[in-house]
Amino acid sequence: MKTNTPTHIVDRIVRHISHAQKVVHGNHVLIIYYIIIILFVIFDIYIRHHVERLLKEKKDDKLNNRLFKFYEIYQKHGFIFINIILYIIVLALTIAEEGIDVEYLITITLSFLIFTVLMKLVLKFFINEASYSNKMFGRMIHVICYIILGNYFTFFMPFIKPPDLLIAYSGLIIGLLICFYVMTQAIFNPEILKSNTDTKHYGDAYGILKGMLGVVVCILALEYMMVYSAFVINHDFYISGSGKALNGIDMFYYLIVSFSTIGYGDIYPTSIGNLYYSQFTAIIIGLSSMFTSGCFISAVISTANTIAESHNQGNNNGDQN
Repeated sequence: MKTNTPTHIVDRIVRHISHAQKVVHGNHVLIIYYIIIILFVIFDIYIRHHVERLLKEKKDDKLNNRLFKFYEIYQKHGFIFINIILYIIVLALTIAEEGIDVEYLITITLSFLIFTVLMKLVLKFFINEASYSNKMFGRMIHVICYIILGNYFTFFMPFIKPPDLLIAYSGLIIGLLICFYVMTQAIFNPEILKSNTDTKHYGDAYGILKGMLGVVVCILALEYMMVYSAFVINHDFYISGSGKALNGIDMFYYLIVSFSTIGYGDIYPTSIGNLYYSQFTAIIIGLSSMFTSGCFISAVISTANTIAESHNQGNNNGDQN
């Protein structure tokens, strides 16, 4: 199977700074990264379930005190913290493969700085610490963002060999399942997506719709990564009806057209031997589009009913007074 590497904005910037060669295998990066995310999730769940006991023992137990300080840093600077861990993983794997090479170390460091700034700007616009008033669901969204971060970095960086699709897809599908779980819960209780900061200025409906939009953006980002990763591994997974060479922008266009169920057919997925990754992705996009539309409409209706009931109760209380 041939491997192709499309050029992206981070890749272009880094290549102008230093000639980067692929020295780290993406499989190693993603496997270690997924394990670390799982450990952090377990740590987060443990702290939340034992928070009262740990708070009581915090003053007398130095270990608990350190755990809480670590947990507070993780909560406040989760994205930066995870990004530093990803940097350490790549740095350690690079040194293990090539030894201490100043050029590679500079390239990796600059790449992380550029990527961190770009991702931080994107996440600040769509997802931030105040995006969801429900902390549990807020942490779920953050985990999804970490999965997106790891995959985007692994496939976009010029010094990392693309990982196997099976490994990349495993994390991306888990991220999609979390998104679907959050959206399903929002049907029954749309306020889990509400942001306290938004509702103060624009009302409950705006906060809930913005929260739902953030989940939809996460779904699109995960599915684009599925499309793009298959395209990176082998361009022949996607064929243009006009015969033109495709690129990353074409893959984004294909995702939007497929997700919106327009389906022009100018770009279509195909199998390579017994590998059906692109066709499997097309099925996922179609099903998620229907599921997302249904959840979004249901959440809007549920929100309208909740707001109407609260207004009616307020009016009734006013009449009684």
